[in-house]
Amino acid sequence: MALKKRPRTAKLADAWLTEPLEGRYALRRVVAEGTTTRVYCGDDLALGDAVAVKRILAPELNARFLWRFRAAAYALAIYPLPHCIPVRDYALIGSDAMVVMSWQPTPTLGTHLRARSRLSVTITSQLALWLAEALADLHSHDLLHLGLTPNNIFLDRQVGVKVADAGLARLLSDTGLTMTGGNLTTTLPYLAPEQIAYTPLSPATDVYAFGVILYQTLTGVTPYPQRTLAEYMAALASQEHGATPRPSQRIQGIPPALDDVIAACLNHDPQRRPRDGAALVERLREANVADVTDMATVQMYVTHATTQHRIASLKLSLTRRRQRATAGEQRQKRGLAPR
Repeated sequence: MALKKRPRTAKLADAWLTEPLEGRYALRRVVAEGTTTRVYCGDDLALGDAVAVKRILAPELNARFLWRFRAAAYALAIYPLPHCIPVRDYALIGSDAMVVMSWQPTPTLGTHLRARSRLSVTITSQLALWLAEALADLHSHDLLHLGLTPNNIFLDRQVGVKVADAGLARLLSDTGLTMTGGNLTTTLPYLAPEQIAYTPLSPATDVYAFGVILYQTLTGVTPYPQRTLAEYMAALASQEHGATPRPSQRIQGIPPALDDVIAACLNHDPQRRPRDGAALVERLREANVADVTDMATVQMYVTHATTQHRIASLKLSLTRRRQRATAGEQRQKRGLAPR
């Protein structure tokens, strides 16, 4: 007896892609997706330029979250921070929250590390200064990031790096949304011990994530690469009263002063880390990190990386257009209505 083929089930349409949001933002496609967030690229019909729209998929959001969401999004929108991707608009649409940011057509540090594994001391040293300056900008306005990972750090030709998602992680953590599913797997290695223990957070919490990112940039791995919360907590507990991880324990050629700064950032006790971004910048300058940095080389490197990313994005866009055109032609041959 022949088995009957099961009918194909159509994917549920994303309502945010069907018509302009707020009558202004026409979204083209989903570019990234997590357990509780979805990121779209699109166009601002009012200004005629590209935007990134982050959708917070959270039907159980409570009134406290909604109030804090408005306050945080407004704060990010009014502060012109050179190392942060600006928030242009925000809204509540149905049961979800929307944050509109300027589109950043450059690669993230995460994308770059996946392609190259690790970077040289020269490049990393300058990235450290740029990223510390970004945290100093945030902390000077009483803002915390609390979700810093290589995936929300963008390389930028003008200012070196730009940081996205500032402040949003804290809002989500209030609802417990970041501690589930796929989001946990990608953010877990960058969470400070106080985030796991649900103890008070501070700018030093961002400094810990900074240390993890620098450690990974130099060595190709995070200090604690455990994939589950239980394993990660056990690894942190084993190091609570021991020596903090150092990049020099994995690879050679790390300047001792830079090695010391990273180890200080990774201290289990937030009181023993640099207190905030400004203190971190000061520590890096005291360590003479700039002495191992060739600015011309670093700028050339960032320019090359961003150019290659732009070329790859254009090729991908052309490929998608050809695929859509081919699919449309095939549907017409079969007598089907175009999608």
